Amino acid sequence: MKKLIFILIAAQISTISFAQKSQVVSAWNYLNNGELDKARTAINTATNDEITKIMAKTWFYRGNIYLAIYSDTTRKDKSVNDLNEAYISYKKAKEFDLKGEFKLDMMNPWLTVSYFTFNEAVIPYNAKDYQLAYDNFNRVSEIYEIVNSTYKQDIIDTLASFYAANAAVKIGKYDEASEIYNDLLNTKHFEDPEIYSNLADIALQIKDTTAAINQLDKGIAKYPANQTLRIKQLNLYLFSHRFNEVIDKLKAAIEKEPTRADLYQALGSAYENTKDTTNSRKAYEKALALNPNDFVANYSLGALIYNSAVEKIKLMNDLPTSNQKGYDKLKAEGDFLLTKSLPYLQKALSIKEDDLETLNALKELYARLNMMDKLEEVKKTISTLGK
Repeated sequence: MKKLIFILIAAQISTISFAQKSQVVSAWNYLNNGELDKARTAINTATNDEITKIMAKTWFYRGNIYLAIYSDTTRKDKSVNDLNEAYISYKKAKEFDLKGEFKLDMMNPWLTVSYFTFNEAVIPYNAKDYQLAYDNFNRVSEIYEIVNSTYKQDIIDTLASFYAANAAVKIGKYDEASEIYNDLLNTKHFEDPEIYSNLADIALQIKDTTAAINQLDKGIAKYPANQTLRIKQLNLYLFSHRFNEVIDKLKAAIEKEPTRADLYQALGSAYENTKDTTNSRKAYEKALALNPNDFVANYSLGALIYNSAVEKIKLMNDLPTSNQKGYDKLKAEGDFLLTKSLPYLQKALSIKEDDLETLNALKELYARLNMMDKLEEVKKTISTLGK
């Protein structure tokens, strides 16, 4: 009697197991017939069963079904979630495929998923959704790691890694970005000037200006014609007060692009910081010859000449009262320089009418030149601005 009961129970379990396995077969048949909705329903039933949910075949079929749904251009309800489900399913299939029954069958699906995932990363990257882009580009790299370790391949998607690092910078994952960039440079021999630019930006985030300059120096050594790197390097040299070095680098940059007004403007600033007012003035004048509406060059040149006038006036005031001849000479020189600075500062104000520094400079200038009407206008403007 006990034996009969055992046989009956065993028969019942066998029937249930067969029923669930038949869902896997049905899902496969539905897939082959193009009945994707039925295939999805059948395979998801199988993945929720205690017996079939640990079968590699179940997950392999599920991956194929979801990949087919995602790839079907006629479907209106498909989404990137279908691609994600395919990826999850193939990972499960690999986990349960202890005998390697589906090893060869899964190689092409893996590559297909990686291709589509790359496309799904580009879309949010262009839309500035950098977190999603970062996750998807990283998934591409992860898939290739699986393919390489499983099939003894050496497939490297350096673009996926590069853009993953770029996205990581955008979302503040600086350690991750640095690791990927350095891996690209050191082991995958992938070169792009943006890598050096971004590594410099990362160094600046941790206040390491020296490391940032070193990265830019490396980049320029490899890409001497890249002006983005060169300008960023020049700005850092200026910020670090390495003015003599930046003068040489600006001259080199000007040789390559002699019509860039901003380079002459920067050169003028560098010379000014080394107290070389003669060359500073020449550089600003060249900048304005190339771009008369350059606010910074107009203001800088006007201020440079104005400050030279102030120096003359200080010397004049320090003379003994007995030296009338020297006094008159310095006063004439100072007045000449004040007048000379005027049109540049007026031009700067016409370009940027609410710039407080320019307004205050003109206020002092008009007072010194006894231009009272203009002085009142400037005072009224400053008052209107509430500054």
